[in-house]
Amino acid sequence: MMRNLSNTTSPLTRSLSPPSMRWEDVQLESSVERIPSPSSISSIASSMTSRRSSFQSARLPLPPIESGHTSHPTKDETGSANAELQGPRKAPALQDLRHIPWTDRGGTLELSTRKVGDKGTPRLLCLDGSGGVRGLSSLLLLKEFLYRVVKHKKFTGDGTGKILPCEYFDMICGTGTGGLIAIMLGKLRMTVDEAIDKYLELSRHIFAQKKWIWKEGRYSARNLEFIVKNIVGERALLLKLPGYDLHSTSLEDRGKRIMMRESKSDPKLCKVFVCARQVNDSCEEVSIRSYSFDKSQQEDLTIWEAARATTASPYFFKPLRIPAGNGRRVGGVYIDAAVGLNNPIKRLLVEARREFPNIENAFILSLGSGIQDLIHLPRSAGFSLFRHLQALTFLQKIAVDCESVHQDACKELHKTPYFRLNVDRGVHGISHDAWNQVDAIYQSTMAYMQRGETDTYIDRIVDAFIEGK
Repeated sequence: MMRNLSNTTSPLTRSLSPPSMRWEDVQLESSVERIPSPSSISSIASSMTSRRSSFQSARLPLPPIESGHTSHPTKDETGSANAELQGPRKAPALQDLRHIPWTDRGGTLELSTRKVGDKGTPRLLCLDGSGGVRGLSSLLLLKEFLYRVVKHKKFTGDGTGKILPCEYFDMICGTGTGGLIAIMLGKLRMTVDEAIDKYLELSRHIFAQKKWIWKEGRYSARNLEFIVKNIVGERALLLKLPGYDLHSTSLEDRGKRIMMRESKSDPKLCKVFVCARQVNDSCEEVSIRSYSFDKSQQEDLTIWEAARATTASPYFFKPLRIPAGNGRRVGGVYIDAAVGLNNPIKRLLVEARREFPNIENAFILSLGSGIQDLIHLPRSAGFSLFRHLQALTFLQKIAVDCESVHQDACKELHKTPYFRLNVDRGVHGISHDAWNQVDAIYQSTMAYMQRGETDTYIDRIVDAFIEGK
């Protein structure tokens, strides 16, 4: 059965699906607070001043400044020349997306179906890359999907109320920013809300600081590494991950030695892999896994290195260079796998066929970061016209690849419960580094999900997910 994806051309019959449940229409049993509509989102942000102050005080430290590579700082009201380095003076209206009431809040809703590792058809999640800040759209789509799944079967839970995607998908994969999200959800066991929080924080710190002189990427790879190491260190302490350094007072130091691959694979853990390319004669595609596949595999990287490798787009970040020695079997140079694997569905099928039986009956959900029929890339000082045109050509090829790969997958998986969601309107003019336009991404994603045909289609996806238990 063919599952239409992102760009539905004919409306689906609403009577074939159960009544839709939207964020703004549902009142949780544990709270009288109604979930807000998009039109009221600004008032929500302004009403959270007290909560925001405590939330911001717990933010990760800012990355160190790379001398001579950041854009000119601007002065704030107090005359500080470092205002830009402390983040935006006026934060995006949706920086507190994690505070939007959802099923995580009440502790009365829980999915009453099988967990990862139990027998049943595999459930696979695939995340597109090269979205930059638009990767937020993928997380919002996943949040809506899981919300409906949880509402489909409900009973009194144990009071924790946490919905972890890694407990409901057997395998999660991604490329680029999708790979970063896959690591947060699968390897670091975040809820969607926690991933949204960290993703927005990372986007703000990375994309707000462009390099003044273009050299091996438009943005600071050092800043990206610093933030990712801090995120890993924070989660490592919480989850007691093997390899974290208890004696260090720095989150960066605590998280920098934790390996992507488990020393002993646990079949009950969600399998995670991210896609990259190793720079050699063939520029071969590699899967950096959290699970063991082949003892001779070379991709023995830490979590932060895996995140850097999959996001090392040649025009935005310098490649990841790993020297041989210091206990490593091999070194290597890695870049992202955006061209050819930006939609990593084909790689997902290869990996899943190795790990699971009955892959033909697997539930597969593919999430895009928004269709871009018009590539928008602002030109900055130090970014030559030649480099600018190269980058535009690069991004255009990626945008075309994502949907063509999907069409190929539809043909191959016509008998498999395969679905794809990808916002097709409203994001084409939002550049990958537009960290201050998250409200527009939210509005476009909500509008997409509230369209009649998409609303019904999501209900069909939920039905297929539940039936696959």
